[in-house]
Amino acid sequence: MQANRGERVKIMKRPNGDYSPKDISGKKSGNESERVHPFDLVEPMQYLFVRIVKARGLAPPCEAPFVKVKTSSHYMRSKPATYRPNEPTDSPEWNQVFALGYNKTDTNSATLEISVWDSPTENFLGGVCFDLSDVLVRDPPDSPLAPQWYRLEGGTADQNPGRVSGDIQLSVWIGTQSDDAFPEAWISDAPYVAHTRSKVYQSPKLWYLRVTVAEAQDLNIAPNLPPLTAPEVRVKVQLGFQSQRTRRGSMNHRSLSFHWNEDLLFVAGEPLEDSVIVLLEDRTSKEAALLGHVVIPLSSIEQRIDERHVAAKWFSLEGGPYCGRVHLRLCLEGGYHVLDEAAHVCSDFRPTAKQLWKPPVGILELGILGARCLLPMKSKGGGKGSTDAYCVAKYGKKWVRTRTVTDVFDPRWNEQYTWQVYDPCTVLTVGVFDNWRMFGDVSEDRPDCRIGKVRIRVSTLESNRVYTNSYPLLVLTRTGLKKMGEIELAVRFACPSLLPDTCAVYGQPLLPRMHYLRPLGVAQQEALRGAATKMVAQWLARSEPPLGHEVVRYMLDADSHVWSMRKSKANWFRIVAVLAWAVGLAKWLDDIRRWKNPVTTVLLHILYLVLVWYPDLVVPTGFLYVVLIGIWYYRFRPKIPAGMDTRLSQAEAVDPDELDEEFDTMPSSKSPDVIQMRYDRLRMLAARVQTVLGDFATQGERLQALVSWRDPRATKLFIGVCLAITVTLYAMPPKMVAVALGFYYLRHPMFRNPMPSATLNFFRRLPSLSDRLIKMSTFPGLYFDIGKKAKDVLRKDYAHPSPIHFHYQFMDYNVDLSCQVDEIVPGFRSLFKCTIPDSGKVELQHLTNYSGITACLGLEGNIEKGYDPVVNLSGLVGTNIVSLGANVAFDIPTRTINKLNAGLGLNTAFLVASLTMHDRFNIVKASCYHEVNPLTKTAIAAELKHSLSMGESGVTIGAQHAFFPQTLVKARLDTYGKAGAVIQQGFWERCFITMAGEVDFKTTDNTLHPKVGVSVALRP
Repeated sequence: MQANRGERVKIMKRPNGDYSPKDISGKKSGNESERVHPFDLVEPMQYLFVRIVKARGLAPPCEAPFVKVKTSSHYMRSKPATYRPNEPTDSPEWNQVFALGYNKTDTNSATLEISVWDSPTENFLGGVCFDLSDVLVRDPPDSPLAPQWYRLEGGTADQNPGRVSGDIQLSVWIGTQSDDAFPEAWISDAPYVAHTRSKVYQSPKLWYLRVTVAEAQDLNIAPNLPPLTAPEVRVKVQLGFQSQRTRRGSMNHRSLSFHWNEDLLFVAGEPLEDSVIVLLEDRTSKEAALLGHVVIPLSSIEQRIDERHVAAKWFSLEGGPYCGRVHLRLCLEGGYHVLDEAAHVCSDFRPTAKQLWKPPVGILELGILGARCLLPMKSKGGGKGSTDAYCVAKYGKKWVRTRTVTDVFDPRWNEQYTWQVYDPCTVLTVGVFDNWRMFGDVSEDRPDCRIGKVRIRVSTLESNRVYTNSYPLLVLTRTGLKKMGEIELAVRFACPSLLPDTCAVYGQPLLPRMHYLRPLGVAQQEALRGAATKMVAQWLARSEPPLGHEVVRYMLDADSHVWSMRKSKANWFRIVAVLAWAVGLAKWLDDIRRWKNPVTTVLLHILYLVLVWYPDLVVPTGFLYVVLIGIWYYRFRPKIPAGMDTRLSQAEAVDPDELDEEFDTMPSSKSPDVIQMRYDRLRMLAARVQTVLGDFATQGERLQALVSWRDPRATKLFIGVCLAITVTLYAMPPKMVAVALGFYYLRHPMFRNPMPSATLNFFRRLPSLSDRLIKMSTFPGLYFDIGKKAKDVLRKDYAHPSPIHFHYQFMDYNVDLSCQVDEIVPGFRSLFKCTIPDSGKVELQHLTNYSGITACLGLEGNIEKGYDPVVNLSGLVGTNIVSLGANVAFDIPTRTINKLNAGLGLNTAFLVASLTMHDRFNIVKASCYHEVNPLTKTAIAAELKHSLSMGESGVTIGAQHAFFPQTLVKARLDTYGKAGAVIQQGFWERCFITMAGEVDFKTTDNTLHPKVGVSVALRP
């Protein structure tokens, strides 16, 4: 692969293949401490500069004249002229600079034509012609060329040369992109001037605003509050689009004041023209009531750069005659660095206050050469692809934007920029984008498309060395990793190699002092970073040309906190790579003790003897070994700054669904089935993490068990061994003990038992707390759980008359009370239930992994006798998927069995079904239940009932759906001609009000008497 100038390309050997950076430096590599000229990192590009200043004595009429600049290969047109006050209309001004592409091969035969035209009529007003071979060549630091007056001349006969008069003031010269006029020039390869010119931007100066809400007094609280109800008063603070609330204030009943003592942090940007709005709200009722507010301009707030105390002030609340007052402490924190980038790719750590800045340690120079093999980003007429690319570079507070090169897949920018470096442990970010906003006046306004991004850490650059490399532009899309092209960059970190200030930076804190004196929480810092990113994007969007919101967010890596399976895998493999040295060391020691290389093992014996006999050499030998490792790895050091690593990012072979999940919105916009599948996948991953964490906890608990007496025999053995070791170490010289232990560890395999050692066996037998964890049970449940879900949908909360009930006209009512006590004795729980005035019972339940048994003694209502004592026994065997059970009820007064039921249950994630026999196996019931959407509790159920003695069958179907989290609606219909509905509303998850109704369409008296019932359930 060859560069544009025929220079040799050196491809670095990396496993990423085509995704690795390439060295294209050629003659620009090496140490270049002496700079040739300010633009020595890029290729010089020659332009023909034309500065049009003004004209005089033009032939009338000339309402809005303009200038045409034309060469053999380029044509440009100026904007309409302007006039100074009280100046004649024949003396227009333009004050414009044009930069036209210049080629030396066409100099001998090329000419430059500059003509003046009238806008409304397109009349020719005169022109000037130059021979390009006579144009002066200017190269900085030459002084700017002074404009001169030239007499306008006539053209051809059709241009009416008789009307030509006047002079035009201009200057023409040949220069490069280092010319002072280049940034403001209208460039021939960027015709859409408004959005294509190069520009340098500055991020706004951001402050942290700390608002300490202390207390409030004399508030107008709403009277007539319910008994034992304290007013809920909160303070809401707003700053622009940012808003935060305090917790509930504590009330002082003596002084009727409210106290918070809570800090709220916001991001404020200069110029400090906004105001802080403090609102006090009474949120006791459902709707918040405004008690008062106060507006505080940011310009009136005190600024501080250290931890000194700022005096609090009382502010009178507005909103009425007298609404009370609030005690606030406000200050603008200048000792913090306002993070607007991700911490691991931050380009600046300086505090807001400039007086705390330290002197720079060097200069970072970046040359943006060009790009190659860019993919088409848009289509022009006829289906032809096109790309209008520009670059954005960001370091510190300074942003730079190159000009847009239109309709080119191999653009050449050759622009050079510099930054001051205050901390070398920072990152330079360069992004490439496709310009869509330059077509905003002729089509819909679309955001600029990202083409790729490159990051270069300054600390990885050698001092005063020029790195000229080609980096791949990679974008991760929903379809996978995509290479969009390559960008060529030249970068140099100019600083003295052994400057004390540069070396001292590595021993200083990364963040300013206030971050350690009054640290910010992780969640709080992320929220503030999001606000800072939004403020920077809004500030740069107001520039001309603007930097789009999508460009700023991409450069600042605003979505780095979004979770994805790919990033989790990448971080896991990073941890594995970090611990690889420990695994390698353990493997090396294992090979030594197994005598796989006898020479190495013997040498290690000798080294061990020397270190044991001369222990003073242990620490120096260790540090010497580290020095030798560093010297050894010097030959493998990176030769060029690294780019994006696709293998480290786990982007080469990522699962399509994991990518789709990474690009999903928050909250998710996917269907419930997709969300459930991803949730199950996350559960599987979390189960593996849970197992690993449990193993770590087990090993730590076994260490604690050595002396905790959880295993008395193990603790006695451990204490006895420790006592023996103590006596031995007191009696024998330590060096002899160390030699004996070392030689025992390195003994030959012929003296080694292949089974695990006694010490390891002893440790593995120590108890941990894992056996005390409550684990998921596989018990099948109780007999009454068979078909319970279908019965809940079809019958629960519907109106049913009891055997004994109070009746008043068309109304029936009863009261149900129930209470459950878990673990009255290990393995047993009890249940008490009473239905007034119907029945009552006391039940004892016993559950195991594969069975469930209940015994019940109760009273059942009887219309003739009042109440009958009944004994009920039920049992169930099986698993949580398939279960078989039976139920027997014994009537004590008559000494008869009045119930004999059996059932078979099936419980899966998709379908819950049951088959039961009732009334001494006379009635057969089959039911099924399917949950459609667990988020909205949407479910359907059906039941088939058949009487063997009567030969009759009936079907009941029903459904339920929660329109709101605590609003449940159910409906059912059966073949007996009955239809019913239930509406249940919950309040605070403790109170439930249910209204149920039923209509019988097959009544014998041909009149419909709907049944309506209302029930209230309270849960403690």
